[in-house]
This record gives sequence, C-alpha cells and structure tokens, in this order.
Amino acid sequence: QDITPRQRTMLAEEAGSTVARFHRASLQHRALYDKHIMVRWPTPDSPEIALLDLEGMRFVGLPSLAARRDLAQLHRRQAIWGDADWEVLLRSHAQAMQGQ
Repeated sequence: QDITPRQRTMLAEEAGSTVARFHRASLQHRALYDKHIMVRWPTPDSPEIALLDLEGMRFVGLPSLAARRDLAQLHRRQAIWGDADWEVLLRSHAQAMQGQ
C-alpha cells in the first residue's frame, strides 16, 4: 500500500517514539530493520506500530547505548524514509527518550 508523504512523516514520528520506549528501558532490539516495523492505519492520520523479531532483544544497561546501536542499524538497513523524515524520527526518538 502506498502512503502519502504526510503519512510517511507521521510514520517516522511514531516509529521514533515507539523504539524509544524500548531504549528507555535499556533494551536493544539488535536486529532493527524496516521489515521488523509493522504498521496498521486505523485512520489515515494515526499509524499504530508493532515491532517484530523481539527474541534477540537484550538488556544492555545504558539507554544511550541501546539507542545508538539500534538507530545506526535501522538507518543503514531502512528503505522507508528520506533524510528529512529520518530527522523527524530522530527528533521524536530524542523527545521520547527524555520522557516528553
């Protein structure tokens, strides 16, 4: 299913905050690829995200370490977002990491 540029940006924002929930708990996914991000659109303006392939997830002790490794891996392997939307994902992640 094709999504609009606006929906792609909303997806980046939701993905950033969803992944940050794991990282705030010092959990690292360890295999975070775009194919592990499942999306449901109950309405055109509200993506719901679930992460798959959690069996490799590990407690790493430091939220920043978990985030750095997972986000670097996702950035290398993803084919969803361009540079502008990737920045949205990173901002959303950073805000969620601070509890905002």
